[in-house]
Amino acid sequence: MAALDDELSVFENSEDAGVDGIETLPLQDSKTKKKRQGPTLRKAPQAPKRFKSSYICFFTAKQSEIKKELGEGASIESISKRSSELWRNLSPEDRKHWDDVAAKDKQRFLDEKRAYIGPWKVSCRRKKKDPTAPRRPMSAFLFFSMGKRKELSEKNPDMKNTEISRILGQMWRSLTDDERHPFVQKEKDEREKYTAAMNAWKQKKDEDMQKTQNNPTIGIPPGMNLSFMFHGPYAARLGCPPIAYPFAANAKQPIVLGPTGMPHWKPPSQVTRVTPRPANQPQLNLAIFDDMMPPDPTFD
Repeated sequence: MAALDDELSVFENSEDAGVDGIETLPLQDSKTKKKRQGPTLRKAPQAPKRFKSSYICFFTAKQSEIKKELGEGASIESISKRSSELWRNLSPEDRKHWDDVAAKDKQRFLDEKRAYIGPWKVSCRRKKKDPTAPRRPMSAFLFFSMGKRKELSEKNPDMKNTEISRILGQMWRSLTDDERHPFVQKEKDEREKYTAAMNAWKQKKDEDMQKTQNNPTIGIPPGMNLSFMFHGPYAARLGCPPIAYPFAANAKQPIVLGPTGMPHWKPPSQVTRVTPRPANQPQLNLAIFDDMMPPDPTFD
């Protein structure tokens, strides 16, 4: 055994330790992160919220009391530490109470999960803003910056915008509450106007959508060509299948797009060629060929 240990130590300490003369490759650094391919997904906001554990239910209920006990300036670490101490010192009866609360929350999650039919994951990419939606109000700092930025730019024409923004931030932080009050009040007023305008815009959008569902021809210009109406941009609203025409010059039949969006080609219709027949040739019974001929797709 001693000889075997010596051989293993020599092998491990050797510089070119490999198998059959193959050098060992260096290990990849575990800290290097690979870039994620494709869009990143997140939990759908309308999906049921997952149930909480017994300790999380206890911590959520006691968090405000612990903050009052430790003071307003208490850090999250100190609050969590104090909550853990209280949790460990709970009596079995109190622990059972929070177990029952967690069990009810778990049952709530299972019921909502059973009734939920929407997606569980959605893309993190932000949706494009509707151009007809009301604009969001500016913050108090932006109202303050609008007047001061022009003044700083005129006094310092060679100063970059990034440096001006840094100076504006320092000026804003040095203001007192009384000096900030006009800008904060203006932000509050604009936010109330935005909320009212947003509610009215959503209500109007819902009413327009309801009218479109009841009458799909609303919004279609009068006198429009029927072919363009049923196979153009309004086809989806009218319930017509989209049609894409091939680019070949000799292609007369369209490509009909199915439910999956894949083109389904229609075979050309069968054309019966008529050839001259000698007068003395007997008449052929064409009925025997009916079962042999493929069906005409134009009559499907």
